[in-house]
Amino acid sequence: MNSNTSQVKTVTSIIRHWYFFKLTLLAICLFFVDLVLNAIIEFDDFDNENNNLTYTRERIHKTHILLCSIQFLGQMSSFTILFSILCDTFPFQIGLIGVLMERFTTVLLLSLIYIVLTLVVSGIRLSNLHSVK
Repeated sequence: MNSNTSQVKTVTSIIRHWYFFKLTLLAICLFFVDLVLNAIIEFDDFDNENNNLTYTRERIHKTHILLCSIQFLGQMSSFTILFSILCDTFPFQIGLIGVLMERFTTVLLLSLIYIVLTLVVSGIRLSNLHSVK
């Protein structure tokens, strides 16, 4: 009976570690996509004369809106993954949310501040793009 219980605990532990590994890998990929989107939005010259495609201002504006939206969705997904990892911990499941908030308040707040700052910077970029004729 004891060996059966230990085997079940081992299998459960392996499944849990694999679950956390997948979520962590997904979060890292989302952060990398965020980095790439920041670089594209900031440094790509959409109306460069060397481009074969001739972009109109409206098309450039729509491209920036699309890239900023994808970036925002990626950041919200990363925050959701972080929160779901916290929800799957033992202290959260037994109701010790205060203990988790003491340790992870900084991480959660910085993540939310980063999302808000990204929205502000995206808004400034889009308004500057719209004001340039």
